[in-house]
Amino acid sequence: MNELSKNVAVKIYKDTSGYSFPLIIRSGVFPACLYLNAYLNGNHNSPLSAGKNKASSQAPAFHTLKKYAYELKFLYCYFIEQDIDLVERVSSGEFLSRQEVDDFVRTCKLYADEGTIDESNVVAISDKRIRDAIHATSHSQPQVSAHTLRQRLIRLRAYIEYLFVCHHYDQEPTNTQARVDDQFNKFKLYINTFIGGTRKNNTIVKDAFESVIPSDKFFYLLEIIKESSPANPFKSSKLRNQLIMQILINTGVRVGAVLKLKVNT
Repeated sequence: MNELSKNVAVKIYKDTSGYSFPLIIRSGVFPACLYLNAYLNGNHNSPLSAGKNKASSQAPAFHTLKKYAYELKFLYCYFIEQDIDLVERVSSGEFLSRQEVDDFVRTCKLYADEGTIDESNVVAISDKRIRDAIHATSHSQPQVSAHTLRQRLIRLRAYIEYLFVCHHYDQEPTNTQARVDDQFNKFKLYINTFIGGTRKNNTIVKDAFESVIPSDKFFYLLEIIKESSPANPFKSSKLRNQLIMQILINTGVRVGAVLKLKVNT
């Protein structure tokens, strides 16, 4: 999604009265999608939500719209790259399959601009177990917070609902319309299971490659475990304990493996 994301951007404009508003554009100037931008800067109170407490007559604040714009850009780039035209899908009454929703949910958990790992930079190692471990973690990527995941899914649901209202709302009851309504309700029910499931998750983001121990604490640890350090907490066997700590730090082996080491090994 990186190449497409470079061609799609969120740009801020001002109208004649000085009111700022965001647009999602392609190639630096063209609107990425008329429906996408109409939803972004239109009325966010769906007629399907009439009577609910969430409905508000007040337009979202600028910073809220800007956040919506980046969420919409994310889903727009994703589905275009998957060769899925959301406008065409909804207008035809097909919506998204469960597999397509599952794939989108997995992508939503990652940062928008994460690159791929260049495997040519991986050093060749003879031990097969070590090579397998490196391969298993070579594509590890930091994940976004549960809140960001939930907001991306909510934005997709809201945009699909907007397209449904544009193409199918308040139509004459027919067998075809009943089928479309049923497909729409199935889509909402399925994506709601993911949205509801994120509420109990924590919202703290941890980078997959961020050290658990802060750098200053780590370097302090390296200093005090030295045999000659006056701050060394051990009363005896200081050299042995220093070697144990250095083996653990430098190799990453398990504690149990270190305890089984013998002098002759």
